[in-house]
Amino acid sequence: MSDPKENERQRQERADLVNAFTRTAWQPSSKPQVGPRVLAGGAALVLVAGAAFGLGAMSSYRHKQAASERTRQLALAAQNGRTTPPTQAPASPTASPTPTPTPSPSRRHVRSVRPAKNSRSGSSARGGRDAYRPIQAESFARRSKHLSTEHSNDIGGGRNTASSANGDWAFYKRIDFGSTAATRFYARVASDKDQGYGRVEVRLDHPGSTPIATLYNIKTGGWQNWSTVSVGANGLTGVHNVYLTFKSDQLWDFMNINWFRFGH
Repeated sequence: MSDPKENERQRQERADLVNAFTRTAWQPSSKPQVGPRVLAGGAALVLVAGAAFGLGAMSSYRHKQAASERTRQLALAAQNGRTTPPTQAPASPTASPTPTPTPSPSRRHVRSVRPAKNSRSGSSARGGRDAYRPIQAESFARRSKHLSTEHSNDIGGGRNTASSANGDWAFYKRIDFGSTAATRFYARVASDKDQGYGRVEVRLDHPGSTPIATLYNIKTGGWQNWSTVSVGANGLTGVHNVYLTFKSDQLWDFMNINWFRFGH
């Protein structure tokens, strides 16, 4: 058997050792017990531990969010009768549509139509000017220097030739007489000169050719008092250039012409 006194002594020694150790460990000291490097290392360990904890917490949060989203998709798939949730493709940026250039405005193409034989312009179906429709006297292709035009007060208005005197002429291109010979020449004239003061001669293809018709001046009572007169013409067919040549024994103007034409 152990001795009670010995046991008590040993217990007391142990208690003294514990008390001595406790006083030594917790006794304040005037000298620093830990160096600066140790403190810096401890602070670094604390920061690293905090960062690791933060990263771990963030990772755990993201895992929880992903799991929650997965659960939501599974629930939606179950409601729609699908066994697996649809895979969401990453959204790609939508390209802006290229604007379609607005065509600039352009002129509308219109097919030109040749006037019919009986049109107001006097053109024939064969490309010449219809000899049997009124040909405006001012629509010459060429003229002599002295011959001029002026506004007409005749029916339909427009213009007429004026200042026609001895030696003047007017040239009309491609007059179509057709296949039936023309036998009459008509003209719409005005004059303030006495009858026979001058004359207009109709020639074909050359100003020096033989006249096919000759119309003498008549006094109508004024340079804008109009009258239609006619004379006979030598029979002619086909397409020809026509010259009106003015002849007079006097020096002054003697006839205005609004239009002329041929007839059968």
